[in-house]
Amino acid sequence: MSSSEILIKQLKNGLTIVAEPMRAAPVVAIQTWIDVGSADEEPEVAGVAHLHEHMLFKGTKKRGVGEIAAVVEASGGEINAWTSFDQTVYHVVIATEELGTGVDVLADALRNSRFDAEELAREIEVVVEEIQRAEDRPSRRIANTVFRLAYGNHPYARPVLGSIETVRAMTRDKLLGFYARHYRPEHTTVVATGDFQAEELFAAIEQSLGDWSPAPGKGSAPSRDAAPNPQDQNPGDNNSDQFSFELMREQVQEARIAMAWTIPGFDHPDIPALDALAVALGHGDSSRLYIDARQRQGLVNDVYAYAYTPKDNGLIIVGAGLAPEALDPALRCLGQGTFACAGSSVAGAITEAELEKARVMILSESAYLRETVQGQARKIGYFHMLAGDSAYEEVYRQRIMALTTKDLHDVAKRYLDRLPVTVVQIPEDATAPTAEQTRQLLKESRDHAHKPPTGAPLPPACDLGIHRIECPSGAILLLKPEDSPIVAIRATALGGQRTETATDSGAGSLFASMWGQSTADYSQEELSNMVAMLGGDISAFSGRNAIGLRAEFIAEKAKPGFELFANIFGRWVCKEDEVDRERDVLLERIANRFDNPAGVAFEEMAKTIFPTHPYGMRSIGTPESLATLSAAALTEYGQRFAKPERFVVSIAGGFDIDETAAFFSAMLNGDSQDLPQGDYGFTPPAHDQHLQKATEHHIDIDKEQCHILLGGMGTTIDDNDRYALEVINTVLSGQSGRLFLDLRDKQSLAYTVAASSVEGIDPGFVYVYMATSPDKLEQARNGLNSHLDRICDETVPESELERARRYLVGTYAIELQRAGARAMLTSLGERLGLGYAHFANYKDLIYSVTPKDIVRVSQKYLNRERLTCVVVGPRSPS
Repeated sequence: MSSSEILIKQLKNGLTIVAEPMRAAPVVAIQTWIDVGSADEEPEVAGVAHLHEHMLFKGTKKRGVGEIAAVVEASGGEINAWTSFDQTVYHVVIATEELGTGVDVLADALRNSRFDAEELAREIEVVVEEIQRAEDRPSRRIANTVFRLAYGNHPYARPVLGSIETVRAMTRDKLLGFYARHYRPEHTTVVATGDFQAEELFAAIEQSLGDWSPAPGKGSAPSRDAAPNPQDQNPGDNNSDQFSFELMREQVQEARIAMAWTIPGFDHPDIPALDALAVALGHGDSSRLYIDARQRQGLVNDVYAYAYTPKDNGLIIVGAGLAPEALDPALRCLGQGTFACAGSSVAGAITEAELEKARVMILSESAYLRETVQGQARKIGYFHMLAGDSAYEEVYRQRIMALTTKDLHDVAKRYLDRLPVTVVQIPEDATAPTAEQTRQLLKESRDHAHKPPTGAPLPPACDLGIHRIECPSGAILLLKPEDSPIVAIRATALGGQRTETATDSGAGSLFASMWGQSTADYSQEELSNMVAMLGGDISAFSGRNAIGLRAEFIAEKAKPGFELFANIFGRWVCKEDEVDRERDVLLERIANRFDNPAGVAFEEMAKTIFPTHPYGMRSIGTPESLATLSAAALTEYGQRFAKPERFVVSIAGGFDIDETAAFFSAMLNGDSQDLPQGDYGFTPPAHDQHLQKATEHHIDIDKEQCHILLGGMGTTIDDNDRYALEVINTVLSGQSGRLFLDLRDKQSLAYTVAASSVEGIDPGFVYVYMATSPDKLEQARNGLNSHLDRICDETVPESELERARRYLVGTYAIELQRAGARAMLTSLGERLGLGYAHFANYKDLIYSVTPKDIVRVSQKYLNRERLTCVVVGPRSPS
């Protein structure tokens, strides 16, 4: 994206406008970037920046509580915000014709928020719920510990959310003082991308924000303590053996490892090389650590590496989830894999093939962001705030393209050739190495990297080089060529959970995890490398009603992408050792499921609503059923469900239609003489009946929050009741929905509260969900029950109904910006019998929902007398 396409204007009061017109869809993204984040806080007000993010939507001089979100959602848009260490961002995505509304709402929130004391008290409780939710996540707890150890006295050591103590101690005066210091026009950048005329945009922003005068006094952030400097420790000296370690014994099922090395901040010239190094190490299933630790040695369930590059000095973080008994060998493996990049052996350094793969993956992420106006706005704002250059993307791209393997070795030597901050999280009764044992193990791994290699180097990467078509085989091809930097493919066939029984439950999930691991022509490692070189992903999926393959890659790689997709589609093989490894991962997920209490609640609800139907079974199966699924059994499963004639293949994005039609027609037809005949070999399951009376289940586990789920049987994909349910869920959910405004905003009972429905070929389910503190459990349940009774008994006002309609239609358009979303909708729609063009009627079907439909459908599906209530968490104090 060249700088000439990005328009910049600075107003007299210091506010900056950055705009980029994009004509792909009739939507606009408007984001206000405030140059302040949690790192600008004093320790005693930790969390105040994030609390501002909440309070700016809590009413202004002309809009009451909930009206800001209501105005945007009634205009078919979305509004939200986020807070980081360095910035706070408020953003709207809205239809082009509502541009003025989006600008006015954001300007009103920025300039005129009331910071009402009563609302502040309520919102403090909401943020406390958010903090407690975060503390229930093992991955968040270990991340917080890593940052605390790595950053010491620097503000990055504190969580962005703050602590319960500092948030509860917040006052309106503290909030207003922070606002006066930081929320000023000279600290604000408005970023807009999408379908607009620049003159109209600039005029709207200048009218709303041009006369914004800063509060008296100079706005500036207090000086931060210096971040740990990566140059303070030179590899090879005594400091390189300094070591920070923490062992976290907690109520978890899965162990976790996280290691962090200090690196410079975003604007340092070494950052492009460090980004590429992190991608080569641990981004995706063709990365060095994934291949070694997960595929070859089977030591971990997942592994990752990434470069975190904020305004001040950042981190490279390497982490993994694993069985507790694998801690020692996993630490050694991850240490050796990382230190090898900085070692003296050429065999351990990043290869040219790995570097090229990293280049493609980094640049493809930029291409995917360009698919949506909000993604492009976020990228421009990020570059503007951290690099001072809205068009820095091109500078960064050139630096990535100019990288050499020597550059990656140099930065690895400079920053990674020292012992990392290390945190190990384990179950309370598990054994773990001590700090000194871990230090010695990592030191040995580093020393090993400086010795001549004894094993083979990683293998080189291989070279990679709506029209409806009915194929003679019975397969259907849907093609939608577009002016897009992305190509997306969705190949869908009937299968998945609906076709399973208790004896083979999880077959679809395990098959999906195997499909594409190996083919008759390529090994798993070769495929991983080839997919990475496409700048995207090819993977299988299995859901309630269907299985399939999905792929996305940059348009420049369309031809090799199609060829590899065809190879994975038609020449897949199942290998017993790979099946064993993937089965072990699923078994670990089953064993660790209590680390995700919300997931436990949904499992319990499903088996209650569907006592005999497959929808009630755990999608990943049971230990008993997985034990029966050998390579031969999965091969037979694929022969039943994954034959070419079963599929609808939908392709959207930047491709040549004639060449693509010819290629995929040949792929789907194959040799018609060899195509199997007959049905799938399974009998459609009988439907369960709606529950005749309410049931209750409480699963008592020791967590910070209780997860409440009220649910019942829903409807099918071809029943128009589904559209009424969507409207009902929107009346209840969303930032201007009843549950949010009452239970979250007014009563401060939760951070998360939602209503939703899931449809299937057979009846699905509907639910309302809430996570709250144990001492608020009964109040929360009563609140949910009250709103369910109200939606069943009272007519929804036309104004509320209209807001819900406009929100659904607007967000549907926003979602359809992505080629992958369009390809999935058309493929699934055609395969499930709705027709590939079914989504085109979405607006009319939503607007056809009447107030009478709301009452009728609510009484049919959300009658509390026939719902099941599941609570997962500690029982409320007596």
